[in-house]
Amino acid sequence: MVPLDSAWGDEATLAWPQRQRRARVRKLLTDEQSWVIVSVDPSVPDRQLADRLGVPVSTVHAARWRFRRQGWTCAVRYTVCLHCGDPLTRRGRHHSRREYHDACRQEARRSIQRAIDRRRWKRMPVEARNVVLDRAHEHEAERQAASQASAVQHKARWTEDEDAVLIERAGEPLHILARELGRTLWAILARRWKLRRQGVLE
Repeated sequence: MVPLDSAWGDEATLAWPQRQRRARVRKLLTDEQSWVIVSVDPSVPDRQLADRLGVPVSTVHAARWRFRRQGWTCAVRYTVCLHCGDPLTRRGRHHSRREYHDACRQEARRSIQRAIDRRRWKRMPVEARNVVLDRAHEHEAERQAASQASAVQHKARWTEDEDAVLIERAGEPLHILARELGRTLWAILARRWKLRRQGVLE
């Protein structure tokens, strides 16, 4: 361990800031701040160290506890992305650490939400399911009637570009795709069903 003054080098000559003029609070520690916390004498109070670093006392206390318990380095675990299945490096021990790549984040969250919705649907009584289905059918019929007015490509052959739009934007509402492609809502539903059968759309 090194004394507090030597850990800060030239900054040790500066006066301690007043409590009422504390520096801007940061939620995350920088590498330099973490190194200072590790290097200072353990007898230095948490509040004194927090005032000097400009962070909450709880942040310093949690960092010291974590360093004593886990050491300077964080835990690293090698797993696979829950969405694409490619290798993924997870850092830290907290249960909320990422389980998928940043590029897979949006689609992975959709998959997680779909699984939650399926479990919720199975727990619903039959009467409640029927009410939801009736509302969905009414809503679908309204959307279908509205899409017929702008369906300039109705009954036209589907192109590869249109299929690419349905594949790339699979998570978007159907009535928006129908309006942009000039198709009816039911035409979008039928085409997506065919693409799923071909294995090009989940």
